[in-house]
Amino acid sequence: MSSRTGRRQWTKEGKKMMRKIMKLPGNDKCSDCGRKLPSWASLNLGVIICMDCAGSHRGLGVHISKVRSVKMDTWEDKWLKNFLKMGGNTERNKIWEARLKSRDKLSEDNSSYRDDFIRQKYEHKAFMTKKSYLA
Repeated sequence: MSSRTGRRQWTKEGKKMMRKIMKLPGNDKCSDCGRKLPSWASLNLGVIICMDCAGSHRGLGVHISKVRSVKMDTWEDKWLKNFLKMGGNTERNKIWEARLKSRDKLSEDNSSYRDDFIRQKYEHKAFMTKKSYLA
């Protein structure tokens, strides 16, 4: 749908799905650094992220991470349905961080490590197990 300005508008179903997405386990904090109340997402990776981590995701390129704002962008219903199926940050990190040691986890205080950590996690798949890679 679009308004008189030509800008895409949220559908009623889309708004309802986004509320569900934000309530999925782990989506109350950034999937990468743990910052509370993240407002960005990687559509294809199925994770909710903070603004700082969103910048690092954009640096990966759209072939790895397609970043959208949860609040400022309008999502297509098919994106929302797919995102809901992925289960939220807790489920996604069972895959992306299966072999991550707690000492190597990114924190919101460690911004100098952010770009490298996110590149290792999503581009190089450094923290996945073979089993999670095939799942």
